[in-house]
Amino acid sequence: MTMMVSARAGAALPPVRVRCTEREMVVSVRAQALGSGAGVRAEEVRLGSGKPERCGLAVQRETELELRAELHECGSTLRVEGDSVVYENVLFYSPALNPFGIVRSAAATIPVQCRYQRTHFVSTNQELKPAGQPGSAPLLFSLQLMSDDWVSERFSSVFQLDDVLNLRASMLNAERSPLKLYVDSCVFTQEPDTEHVPTYPLIHNHGCSVDHRSGGPTVCFLPRMEDHALQLQVDAHQLYRYSQSSIYITCLLKAAEEQSSVNKACSYTGDRWLSVDGNHAECECCDSKCEDQRPSRVFKGGAAAESSAVVTVGPVIILQ
Repeated sequence: MTMMVSARAGAALPPVRVRCTEREMVVSVRAQALGSGAGVRAEEVRLGSGKPERCGLAVQRETELELRAELHECGSTLRVEGDSVVYENVLFYSPALNPFGIVRSAAATIPVQCRYQRTHFVSTNQELKPAGQPGSAPLLFSLQLMSDDWVSERFSSVFQLDDVLNLRASMLNAERSPLKLYVDSCVFTQEPDTEHVPTYPLIHNHGCSVDHRSGGPTVCFLPRMEDHALQLQVDAHQLYRYSQSSIYITCLLKAAEEQSSVNKACSYTGDRWLSVDGNHAECECCDSKCEDQRPSRVFKGGAAAESSAVVTVGPVIILQ
């Protein structure tokens, strides 16, 4: 995810260019844009909340000066605006005196920002036509951050350390489907691309939640309320230990006809694995390797009896 933002400082063309990556705000200043023809030096420009301390990395290039800082660094502020998460900062230009004690140009204060779209669902790329419903629409899978009472989607994706993340996985158009939803796996990363290293598991081994014995964040499935949805909880402070910036949670959701060792939702409670669907024996493989021992099954119409999709929610911001 990369976006471009520009800010003016009194010139005919924007002298400041802002490039936003998944983790950084990169501010580029044209080398002669802020002064009176003389080059802008690194010690004259800084990002921050007005404090004189230098922050971030400054790189002097032939035609511009580049400042790089993590999204949460250098006095950056954060707000949620509708479906967007906005990081805001200020670029300060303080021209130095020349050898004759003359200031070449006026100081400047330039607001800069990075804006990111919040995402919470994608649809499956497999067309699934349940038996008895020819021509029905493909299933749509959703992953959402929910409010504390689970009634509605959470307005903000910003959390404090003592907050709990409520995640709801669901099938959006499955009222008449005979299938049940399962969360096959979940990981969280610092970027939306799950190939980005490092990745940290939340759900693995076909529906087994990560627990305290692994040293990772403890995830818990809540009792299932409906066949077409599952609820999960994880403490924000446990995620913050691994990523002190924005994170993305990516899950493989799966719809299947029946519970099995590879279609399950299991949490480690006390000293044993428990299934949200009651068949706790299917969770016994969570401490080893869960494999499917059943023969392949199909619907009468010939379509596979399962459908799946990868969904991502984020960015999620956890503040200290």
